[in-house]
Amino acid sequence: MDRKVLLISHNALGKENNMARTLENQFMGLGSEQIAQLFFSDENPNSEYCDNYFRISDSEVLRSVYSRKEVGNKVNITLHECMDNKDEWIKTKIRKKGNRRPAVYLIRNLIWLLGKWKSKKLDDWLDEFKPDVIYFASGDYAFSYIVTLYIAKRRNIPVIIGCYDDFYVDKRKTINPLYHITYQNLMKKVKELFDFSSAFVAVSDMMVEDYSKLFNKKGYTLYTPTNLLSISNNLNKTDLIIYAGNLGHGRAEQLISLGRALKKIGFPGLDHINVYSGEIRTEITGRLTDENGINFCGRVTAEKVQELMLSSKYVVHTESFDETLKKRVKYSLSTKIADCLASGACIIAFGPKEVASISYLEKDKAACVISDEASLENKLHYLFTSDEEKKRICTSAEKLAYRNHSSGENRELLQNIIESLF
Repeated sequence: MDRKVLLISHNALGKENNMARTLENQFMGLGSEQIAQLFFSDENPNSEYCDNYFRISDSEVLRSVYSRKEVGNKVNITLHECMDNKDEWIKTKIRKKGNRRPAVYLIRNLIWLLGKWKSKKLDDWLDEFKPDVIYFASGDYAFSYIVTLYIAKRRNIPVIIGCYDDFYVDKRKTINPLYHITYQNLMKKVKELFDFSSAFVAVSDMMVEDYSKLFNKKGYTLYTPTNLLSISNNLNKTDLIIYAGNLGHGRAEQLISLGRALKKIGFPGLDHINVYSGEIRTEITGRLTDENGINFCGRVTAEKVQELMLSSKYVVHTESFDETLKKRVKYSLSTKIADCLASGACIIAFGPKEVASISYLEKDKAACVISDEASLENKLHYLFTSDEEKKRICTSAEKLAYRNHSSGENRELLQNIIESLF
């Protein structure tokens, strides 16, 4: 494929942010001259495969509201500089917890509405690159849809929308008028972009099916790729149970239930979970204790997470049984699942089958799926005492990883989708 792709997303391509890593894995098959990225965060890119970036940050747009000067600049970071600064970039990158209050959405969108981001520098950069298609990694701020639609219409080029989390179906029940204002504003811009777009891709069949009906648009399932399939997982695995990832959306409570069950069963080496997360909220971390069967290890790099998965016998994926939280993650397929499937570790999936990630693993019998707390101890005991069951699960997981999460095949699918637009 020789099409030039303009990637528009909030985060710069890189190694640590899940979205950034997912996007890089999807597009790494393109030559550096075929991809460029427009992004809206203050971070610096950290990609081995792309060296053409344009950044428009919130702070710049805010200043432009008062100065009335155009903002946005090409980011001049070479591949060599990117690799040299990789370790320092990882050390200094701060994982900020997004402020999800409706007022913040309203203010941020207003700043971008008033700001001077439609600049000559942006036009010159786009003129130089000459994109054939836009790939938009969707989010929950209306301004990013406005920017994408502006560029697409101005240049008369097709748009593919990438959907990784649900921001559209799960309308919350609240009396806060600001929430309803921001939600309605978002959905107005979302529908405008979907109407203009040529297609969308999503991370689960469930999301594709429902979004196709909601927006009357052709959709494709594009699973999160993993690079672990190219690494031997026939290592001597240690008797460890690990969890790596976000502790929000009730996952900490799920891990505590699981940890308590493990302590009660009491298998040597399997009586606790090693939890790796950048979580800093003391109301959560304070409960991740040995008494609750948890060894909280803090944050580690993405590369270290993969090493831990490859060397551990068990890896946990969990989602909450809370009805409100189930709706929020209904369509999401965690970015860690692809690595879990390819790691050779036995997956313990604890959560409701109505959630896409749990049903996905259960459908192909690629995990020990525990969908109610009452059966927690019995299922864990059977798993730990049955080598045949562990082998069956790991074999099914590996097959699923090769079928749906191969980086090469996923990139080929995306490239075929792009080519079908012309």
